[in-house]
Amino acid sequence: RNQRGEIAVRFDDLARAEGEVRRAAELARAGGDDAGVYTALTVLAEVRRKQQRHAEAVPLLREATTLARKLKRSFDDRESTAALARAQAAVGDYRAAYASQLEVQRLTDALQDDEMTRRLAEQRAQHEAETREHELASQRTRIELLEQQAAQQQRIRYLMVAALLSAALLVLALMSRARNKQRAEAALRAHNALIERSNRDLADAADTDALTGARNRRHFQRVLLPQLEAADSGYA
Repeated sequence: RNQRGEIAVRFDDLARAEGEVRRAAELARAGGDDAGVYTALTVLAEVRRKQQRHAEAVPLLREATTLARKLKRSFDDRESTAALARAQAAVGDYRAAYASQLEVQRLTDALQDDEMTRRLAEQRAQHEAETREHELASQRTRIELLEQQAAQQQRIRYLMVAALLSAALLVLALMSRARNKQRAEAALRAHNALIERSNRDLADAADTDALTGARNRRHFQRVLLPQLEAADSGYA
């Protein structure tokens, strides 16, 4: 109804506007809706202003101002107080109009202060949010660096383990090779000793008579004859 009343005021259908807002005010008062009562009073005061009935608009605007302060709606308080100052000036109550205008200025300054405070609070909140975002970004960067360092250290440990395993395998291979070489050398020495023993046995068999076991002529020519010749040379 308040909205219909406001529309009717714009089209200068004042009778309909008054009927709508009066009914809206009654319903709002019955329901304890102070905001609805405030709107109805301001619309009805505008109807009275257009009807040039400014004296009737003054109490309506005073009540609207009281409700705006009760609701702690500073903007509405300023608007209704400004309308009240105009209505008071229209009825010739300039002292009251001046006081109301001073109140309007005070409310305007308060609203500007509130707006400034709100903007400062928003800027502070934005700055704090940006600071937190930067801190989170820095923490994420540090975490990424730590993860990279951990991964690099893990790779280094893997490489060290691989190097140690390679060195151990190399040592084992060298030890196995040395043992194989020692076994081969031992086998070679044993084989050479066997050959030497076989050669001695063959030479002894060649210098011995198979039937009597005595040294034969070959032994005499190979061993004793050179000794006799050397002895004769020494006497000569």
